Formats: sequence, C-alpha cells, structure tokens
Amino acid sequence: MRNRRILRLTQVMATLLFALPVQADEIVGRTIVNGKDVLLFSDNSWAYENSFGNNCKAVSKAVSFCGEKLGWEKSGTPSPEIAAAYRHDAKLYGQFVVEEFGRNDGSNIEAVKSLVLSGIEEKTGEKPGVLAANADQLDGHPSETLVFVVRFKGLPVVFANTIVLTDTSTVQVQTYRIGETTYSDAHRKLHEEFAANTKLGTN
Repeated sequence: MRNRRILRLTQVMATLLFALPVQADEIVGRTIVNGKDVLLFSDNSWAYENSFGNNCKAVSKAVSFCGEKLGWEKSGTPSPEIAAAYRHDAKLYGQFVVEEFGRNDGSNIEAVKSLVLSGIEEKTGEKPGVLAANADQLDGHPSETLVFVVRFKGLPVVFANTIVLTDTSTVQVQTYRIGETTYSDAHRKLHEEFAANTKLGTN
C-alpha cells in the first residue's frame, strides 16, 4: 500500500510541478539515415544522436544526459512538461524541464525561481519551505540550485532544482526525494552527480 502511494505521488508531483508556459523543442521520433541514428524534433529539425557525445542521451534539442551508467534509470515521462525522467531508487527521482526562452527573452534565474515557488504553492496549496539557494555552474553556464521541501497530501518531498539559462532556453535539472524533510548529504551528492552529467547545447 505504501509503495503504491509513493508511486502515485511520484507521478502526480512530476506532473504538476515546475513547467513554465513555453516548452522546448522535444524529441518526437528517432530514425536511421545512412546507417546513423537520427533524432527528430518537434520544430521539424533533426540531429545525429551521437552528436550529443559518447554515453550521452538527448533529453531535448538543448540538453543531453550522460548519467545512465551511474544508476539513473530512464523512466516514462509522466507529462508533456517533463522532457525526461529518471529513477535512482525507490525514493529518489530526477527529471528535466526545458523551455524555449532564455536570456535573449529577458528571463533571469530570479524570475524562474519565483515562478517555480509560486507555481508549487498554487498547485499544492502549501508554501514551499526553502532550505537553500546556492549559485553554481552547470556545464560552464551560471546556475542556481534551489532546494525546498513541500508536503503533498501529508507526505514530505525535498526538491533540489538547478536552474540554468542560456541565450535561448531555460533548463531545470531536478531531483526529488520522497519522505524527507531535510536536504541530506546523500541527496546532495546524487543531485550534484545528476547535474554534473547534464550537458547543454552551445546557445
């Protein structure tokens, strides 16, 4: 019963959180051209899959993830807002939200943080408790990791959400741990690993 509750909570949390209004060019198909794997994007463009690097899998046109070899198992995406979702263990999950707006559109990390927190409050009915907000770098781009706890139907969930903007996109690299109220060292280490294995496009 508890495992079923956690699975349902995971699906609901991933679905209702974080997405901002404009979604990025997502992968809509794969094919083979001249013996090479090709990704097809929703904007009718394409790219060779190996252009994202060895051991890396495209998440969207702007993001790839290279951490599957480290125990991050790809899972089905619970909603169109989530570009890709991963499971590390029964309580720890990771996911990506990628939107087609960035610094060129006047966006900044503070605005995205505010939208994330107000969106969570609106959808859960509870103001998230911010545990930390730390400036960092993600694949050579300035980023900030926002850590917060929220209760969903009584069950606490701690989120670590690294936000990074390029000129043309906003990327949220998220991990969340179910049944916790603090940002543990284990969660921090796994979030850092998840983020370190995220690669951004050149824009």
